[in-house]
Amino acid sequence: MVTKAQKGQMLDYVVAQLEGSSEKVVPVTKSVIPGIDSNYILIGEKGVILMVDQIYSGGSFQDLYGKARAARPNVASVVLKDGRTFFRNAAEGKDFKRSNGLSLKHYSPQEMHRMILSRSEEIFLEGLNSGWVQYYQPDSERLRAGVEGFHFVPVELDYSHIDSREKFKPQNTISKRLHLWDKRLHFTEPLVLEGSLLKRRE
Repeated sequence: MVTKAQKGQMLDYVVAQLEGSSEKVVPVTKSVIPGIDSNYILIGEKGVILMVDQIYSGGSFQDLYGKARAARPNVASVVLKDGRTFFRNAAEGKDFKRSNGLSLKHYSPQEMHRMILSRSEEIFLEGLNSGWVQYYQPDSERLRAGVEGFHFVPVELDYSHIDSREKFKPQNTISKRLHLWDKRLHFTEPLVLEGSLLKRRE
């Protein structure tokens, strides 16, 4: 469960990194989707950055994004990287499928630690941004607070360990919820909104 303090910390950090540019930066908390208070940041007249700092069930995040996109042409999203609600490591619950020669047997232990069990909000954003999802990384023992971009590639489920004579042998397929990141960008510098992503301010 994401706390109110975590939401506030995330919003304050992103606002601070955006301030100082030529565009006006205005943080907003509003019930755009009935029953859900959403945090977002208005950038000038044409931009908005959605804070994905809570679970949006039943496709409500897609609805929120659609409303934002109808109002402004440049819409970005930043997801809270807490490791519990979002950016959940798949190795904790799925490594037995690698180590026991099951459907993830072709992935190394290192790749398993880069494999994420994605929520619907993350999957939706991957589809919008050619595999890229941007996260807010709070201060930790290993990393300074920042905005991180991860590029995800599909995970293939390989069922070749099941005898082909089995009546109900599943076909190899792409996982709907498991995704493997292969590129990572960590921004601690001032930021600017460009299209649907945050970039380093020049």
